[in-house]
Amino acid sequence: MEKDKRSEIIKALEQETIKIVINKCFGGFGISNEALLELIRMKSEIVQKRTIKEYYGKEWEKQYYKDKERLKKFKDNFFGHTFYEGALYDDEFVYFIDDNKNVRINDDLIKVVKKLKEKASSRVAELEIVEVPYGVEWEISEIRGNETVEEKHRSWG
Repeated sequence: MEKDKRSEIIKALEQETIKIVINKCFGGFGISNEALLELIRMKSEIVQKRTIKEYYGKEWEKQYYKDKERLKKFKDNFFGHTFYEGALYDDEFVYFIDDNKNVRINDDLIKVVKKLKEKASSRVAELEIVEVPYGVEWEISEIRGNETVEEKHRSWG
């Protein structure tokens, strides 16, 4: 009986998958302002919040005022860039997400991509959720922004 339980657990784990958000077109990973707003509303931990000065760095005033001319009213008292998506502004802060492995598997991002579908992608992205078997060591590889998820392996030279 004990052996049967173990094999059931192993079988269940083999059927489990990890969901990963990737970009499936040339251009690069990026979320839309609509997707970012959803994440902000959810109070998602993947949303970064920086003061305008922190976000722009050393020469912040010059760059911010240049960008400010291109900002337009978005929703919920936020402003968005007329071309670049994935950052929202209010009077004090800039909101954005970092692109890293933990963000790509975040439940909030996966929910938003499922909910908004193609509207979750920035202008230069086509976001898709792929599933990888649980326990597989994986990495995202890309060619000119078009991404695939691959099992990690060793390579030399």
